[in-house]
Amino acid sequence: MKLALDFDGVCTDLNNKQVPVEKDAREKYLADPEHIIHSLPRHGLTEIISVFGLFGNIEIISSRPPEHEPYILQWLKYNKIDSFISYITCCDDESKVSVMELRGLDLLVDDSVCHVQGLFNTSRGLLWSTQSWLAILIEALNIFCKKQIASLKSDKNFILNSFKCVSNWGASPVLILSDLNGIKKKLRICVDMETRDRIVSFLLIANDGRFPHVAQLLDFYGLAVLKSYITGTPLMFCDNSLRHCFIKKVAIALAKLHDNFKTRIELKNIFLPLLKEEQNCLLICGADNRNTIITSDNNVVFIDLEACNYGSRWVDIAWSEELLCKNKKEREILINSYLSASKISLPSSKGKKLSELWFLKWLFAQLQKSIMIHNKNNELYHYYKYIKKKIENFKIR
Repeated sequence: MKLALDFDGVCTDLNNKQVPVEKDAREKYLADPEHIIHSLPRHGLTEIISVFGLFGNIEIISSRPPEHEPYILQWLKYNKIDSFISYITCCDDESKVSVMELRGLDLLVDDSVCHVQGLFNTSRGLLWSTQSWLAILIEALNIFCKKQIASLKSDKNFILNSFKCVSNWGASPVLILSDLNGIKKKLRICVDMETRDRIVSFLLIANDGRFPHVAQLLDFYGLAVLKSYITGTPLMFCDNSLRHCFIKKVAIALAKLHDNFKTRIELKNIFLPLLKEEQNCLLICGADNRNTIITSDNNVVFIDLEACNYGSRWVDIAWSEELLCKNKKEREILINSYLSASKISLPSSKGKKLSELWFLKWLFAQLQKSIMIHNKNNELYHYYKYIKKKIENFKIR
């Protein structure tokens, strides 16, 4: 696929305070190429580019004159987007429809109806006016599905036929993609590059070491991470009579991860401290009731790795004690099974309390990101306040 974006109003934000509102002043402002470098990126631009880039090459078509192209390229480089754009066309008075034909482009996203109205009948134009970036992305994916022209660059046999938005507490939107044969893949659009780097680094190490309890990393581009889709039932919906068995399997899987996947990877601002004489371990930070899946062969797989990290293994255990185990008996099964599988001893009582505090602070950091996205979710907000209060009242004896 070859996809195109308008520059002014699609790549840049024309609603910020720098751009005049009055028509003549606005046109004069936009006509001066020196103002381009001061333009702000439109919210959601990187997210859209990230998903589009999984399916094809991305170009820019602007109505600016050709001599403005260096200024656009300068803006792209300044905003670290230039590597995602394969070609720039400044078509001046030539119609964008003509450029679409000349360049063999499949879809144009523009903020001006006059540039895309000739493309509506053939589903080759999208008007991005006031919709959110996710809404315009969904419109684009619907076109991909309708025309069945979008194959993944990482898997040419996967032609997008349908998709589903998955709503959860996470800060990063998740889409389940399906092809013509019903094969599914999971797409996460990360909230920032720090989250993407953590997930990708974790999966590269885990997949390389054949750790069987997480998905396979299939591709990543910008903020987008594409993984294999895990079919199964969340542990929270499993029969209570089976919980003890599955909690034991969770403990064994965590021990396997912590014992065999040490890492010295340095990732900025996400380091969780170590207890004395500990080594860095990969951390799931998601072995809980929501994100532990029971597969058809009764294995446990951990999904939604937004919070994955590295540091003290006891942070992972504290996570599962709080968010997986429902009672004292389940916590005992978790700890005893983990110690048996790992052949190590519990940390000191102070070390255990420190790990619990680190877990709470890391969980709170994730909830802070989520609350910004899901600010109308009362259940999430109350949980956020609960964890905040727990940290404030935490004491290390």
